[in-house]
Amino acid sequence: MSEDTSFRQLFRLLPAMAIMWLIVAGVLLLQLWPDLPHTTRQWSLFLALYPPLYVAGEAWCAWLFSPSRGWTISRNRFSFLRVVLALPVALALFALSWWLASLIGSHP
Repeated sequence: MSEDTSFRQLFRLLPAMAIMWLIVAGVLLLQLWPDLPHTTRQWSLFLALYPPLYVAGEAWCAWLFSPSRGWTISRNRFSFLRVVLALPVALALFALSWWLASLIGSHP
């Protein structure tokens, strides 16, 4: 595949990618409805970073908490070992999101 062909394919995909970006941003705005961004900085970070971070986070969590990964930890339907291993990950993600929220707080 030549460079020119791959550039044309990327150029053809751009409108579809932009539409998907707007759809994801719209869904996220509906989820955040009572707490919409207030400042220009918050809106720019929301539009630039939030959709790809949301999709990447969903993919990473689906990979990390997949059924196959759970079965390698324990064959039981419910396992305290799975909870013990998942709890630090969930707490770290919570702390990270709290820290990021404090960075982009409602201060202008």
